[in-house]
Amino acid sequence: MSGKKQAGDPPPKVKTARTALVISLWIGGFLLLLAGCASHVSSDPDRSGRIHTGMVVVMAVLLLLLALGSALIHIQRLKGQVSILLAAAAASERQISRLEADKLRSQINPHFLHNTLNTVQWLARLNGQEEIDKLVTLLVKMLHYNLGKQSIIVTIGEELESVRNYMELQRIRYDNDFELQVEAEAELMSIAVPRFLLQPLVENSLFHGLGGGGRVDVVVARQDADEVRLMVRDNGAGMGQAQIDELLAGESVPGRGLGIGFAYVQRVLRMCYGERMSLEILSGDSGTTVSILIPITSKGDFDD
Repeated sequence: MSGKKQAGDPPPKVKTARTALVISLWIGGFLLLLAGCASHVSSDPDRSGRIHTGMVVVMAVLLLLLALGSALIHIQRLKGQVSILLAAAAASERQISRLEADKLRSQINPHFLHNTLNTVQWLARLNGQEEIDKLVTLLVKMLHYNLGKQSIIVTIGEELESVRNYMELQRIRYDNDFELQVEAEAELMSIAVPRFLLQPLVENSLFHGLGGGGRVDVVVARQDADEVRLMVRDNGAGMGQAQIDELLAGESVPGRGLGIGFAYVQRVLRMCYGERMSLEILSGDSGTTVSILIPITSKGDFDD
């Protein structure tokens, strides 16, 4: 109970003021006593030597008292600061506990969904439903990739495989003639990139650029010795400069449903590369191209 603040306890600033007042009163009283003694002994000339010695001792004691008072005031202030820091640490610990609980809850639903889809997949196989089997298989792969427990850092090869699975899933789901063309050199497949980097851009092209069908190109090319460029290009309806500026500013584009996926791409690029990356959008009547330029890295370069 001694470490807890009681309802009637004064604030730390009030306690410090009281301590300073008490010390000042002690020093004032001591000075008055000293003055009285000096007045009494000054009338006797024979005592002048002893008076001088006594005054030196008194001054030394006075300085000691002043230093002690200053130290006590400083200790009171430190005590108040420590109390504030302890309260902040306790609040931070509670926040961490809540975040950990939220993280566990967020893992429960994907886990349940994953198991349920596996059940649907086996039922489809037992009943000879090949299309349903294929659809669920692709969906399970995507969930495993996007919501799994792997590192946030993957390779370009893994990211492109996820994009292919996503496009195939959309073809089955909507029965639309979407075309995906991937251009990437084999030597670039092991370069590290953040997970879920290209799929939001492909999704935006698919639903907000192409509409009912069209083509999406994903191009991965070495820019120079230490940089690689990733581009997602469609041949659908373009965007005006105002819409491009809103996207780059982290805002959603009214009437197009854009913004959330693009905002994630911007955030993860800044987190992983800082000022070493660039992101631009080029758009016109012939379609839209989103271009990302990042340094060439490996998984070992990231603390993940």
